[in-house]
Amino acid sequence: MLESLSSASASEEEDRDADFDEISTSKEPHFPDQKEMDDLIRSMGLTKENSELLTSRLKEWHLLDPTCKVTKYRKRHLSFASFFTISQPHSLCYCSDIFGLFNEIGIDHDPSDWRLFIDSSVKSFKAVLLHNGNEFPSIPAGHSVHMKEE
Repeated sequence: MLESLSSASASEEEDRDADFDEISTSKEPHFPDQKEMDDLIRSMGLTKENSELLTSRLKEWHLLDPTCKVTKYRKRHLSFASFFTISQPHSLCYCSDIFGLFNEIGIDHDPSDWRLFIDSSVKSFKAVLLHNGNEFPSIPAGHSVHMKEE
């Protein structure tokens, strides 16, 4: 029985190696373009500063497509800013167009697939939408560093 398990795992490993070999058969170097860099940075969860540092270093070493922009990530928040409103007197920033935000992100919005999570403390308040199946990242819905728990 032990032999059958080891032969089964060996054949599975060969299948995985075969799949990996199919992905990249070219020996030529690959220079990621802007779309691939955006995908990599999103997958790695990098901050604006770290995104710019990575892109800058790769560009410096001539490992990127010449069309990639190092400073693209400095203003990446601007595409989402129009979906949020700041209200006074508590300086509460909240999403005023949730359907537009979901559309911009590229996620179909079905309200039954999401739940609202609210966290507050003596000094701050935040609200995020969490996906019921955890297939998508949390979506910010509201935030304030001046609103107190009441």
